[in-house]
Amino acid sequence: EFSAESKLPKITAFRLELLNDPNLPHGGPGRSLYGTCALTEFMVEAASLDKPEQSTALKFAKATADVNPRDDELEKKWDILLKIKPAISSLLEKAREEKVIGHSLNAHVEIFIADEIKIKGLITLCRLDINVNELRDLIKSEADALKEILIVSQLTVDEKTPDRLFNISKAGGDKCERCWHYDSTVGANAGHPAVCKRCAEALK
Repeated sequence: EFSAESKLPKITAFRLELLNDPNLPHGGPGRSLYGTCALTEFMVEAASLDKPEQSTALKFAKATADVNPRDDELEKKWDILLKIKPAISSLLEKAREEKVIGHSLNAHVEIFIADEIKIKGLITLCRLDINVNELRDLIKSEADALKEILIVSQLTVDEKTPDRLFNISKAGGDKCERCWHYDSTVGANAGHPAVCKRCAEALK
């Protein structure tokens, strides 16, 4: 809720724009899996400057919105990532119980995709409709999205080590005061010494 004063003789429309944020899924502007959101209510009351206590609710004659078309390919990607999540979340919980991490944001998740047998096992475990190479490519291309889904500070993909599938360790770097992620770039920006590089860019 906010108020504003205007000296315009007549206001005929309102335009509401939502800003993107790199900390939101797919850059936002919303918090849904696809970075979208929905506006459920928009109310406006108007009053004269000399009698601000006597306000009148305005009625809108027409409302329009820009809506992104459905992306079936993107939806399939997110469906697979969400099915992978429980397998990694259980390891995060185990690491928390063993005092390796205190919270998921303390974690650095490593995913090893070299072992074809282990990747096939993950496909079977999570009941994924995808082949080994497709899953490898998806994990590599959507590593940042998977990191956000898991709510961890760091996630890396290893294409060489063949003897494991996942590893959970404590994230390196300092805690960003804006996004709470642990990052080695915290303190690198003199203008915003308490935040990470990504948040410093967002604050410009």
